[in-house]
Amino acid sequence: MAATSPLIILVDTREQLIPPFPEGVVVEMTTLHEGDYTTRALDGIAVVERKSESDFTSSLTWGRERFERELERLRTYRWKAIVIEGDLGRLIERWQTDAVHAGRPKRGHGMHPYALVGSIASLLARWDCPALFVGSSVVSGRLIAGLLRRWQERLETENEKAACAESAAASSVRSVKGEEGNDLYPDDGDVSTNSSRAVP
Repeated sequence: MAATSPLIILVDTREQLIPPFPEGVVVEMTTLHEGDYTTRALDGIAVVERKSESDFTSSLTWGRERFERELERLRTYRWKAIVIEGDLGRLIERWQTDAVHAGRPKRGHGMHPYALVGSIASLLARWDCPALFVGSSVVSGRLIAGLLRRWQERLETENEKAACAESAAASSVRSVKGEEGNDLYPDDGDVSTNSSRAVP
């Protein structure tokens, strides 16, 4: 059985803490226009953004305007996802604890749980960008690699099908043209024979 080729993941140079990727992944540092992770085949087509819990909640509150500008730029990408290294239930519990003990949530966690869940729904419903929560950086690395590998495989499959369809269409056109050419002189052989018989 042939060995699976390595998955080469392009990582933005601004990404400081790269999660551990599974075996078979090769990392290349580069400057990405958007997001944190992609591949050469998916560049400009698919991208993954990775955030911590605090970064994600800040993006939805204090940095909302900037975050929506980033999402607007991601509209042109066919596939995108935000991977959050955290737990949604823990975020909600933290908000409730801060509200009870401090009278109000701390900065960075000051989003009502319902508003947080609503924003997560909006990311998918309005921006076609799911927010995927993972429990650790290890899971984050596996999920990012899994998304990119499957997106890349899907793209390759679609390209292969398109190439086969184009080849079949071209063959069909050649076949039709060939049939049309044969019909130009359908009785050519008979004409020659009849002509020779007509000579006295």
